[in-house]
Amino acid sequence: MRLIILGPPGSGKGTQSKLLAKKFHLKHISAGDLLRTEIKNNTKDGKAVEKYVNSGRMAPDKTVIKILLNAIPQDNFIFDGFPRNRGQLKYLKHLAIDKVIFLKTPEKIVILRLKKRKFLENRKDDESKAIKTRLKIFHKEMPHILRFYKDKLIMIDGNNSIKHVFNKILKKLSSS
Repeated sequence: MRLIILGPPGSGKGTQSKLLAKKFHLKHISAGDLLRTEIKNNTKDGKAVEKYVNSGRMAPDKTVIKILLNAIPQDNFIFDGFPRNRGQLKYLKHLAIDKVIFLKTPEKIVILRLKKRKFLENRKDDESKAIKTRLKIFHKEMPHILRFYKDKLIMIDGNNSIKHVFNKILKKLSSS
């Protein structure tokens, strides 16, 4: 199974992708987590992307894809929040993706969630200025990605409890 989960920052992609990975024995691949690990480990790539990630901007596609290449298995994976733009989408065109799950979540809810996460995890990309930048990029790029995957797209209301959203995803996956 090859899945992608998308949605605005703070929509619950990470939470839901981890649950799906456990349920279906998939490798969870989060571009954001991989980039933050590179930054934490002070690698060459981490140093190159740190200013982008911390400010909410998108790291260069070439670097993101290089990091992801090392994490992608042949099968049984879920991309968490990737692709985020048309350049990254070009890379994925050759992969046979089974389903794309989109967590539709109101902006006021994602902002509240991100502020809470900022308090709990102290992520620099959850600061107010970075949130605005991330949402602006999301609104600009996501329509192109959703159009590309329109035949594989599963829309889910992300403004519910974790369990409710997960059950809705499972139901949609089993019926498609």
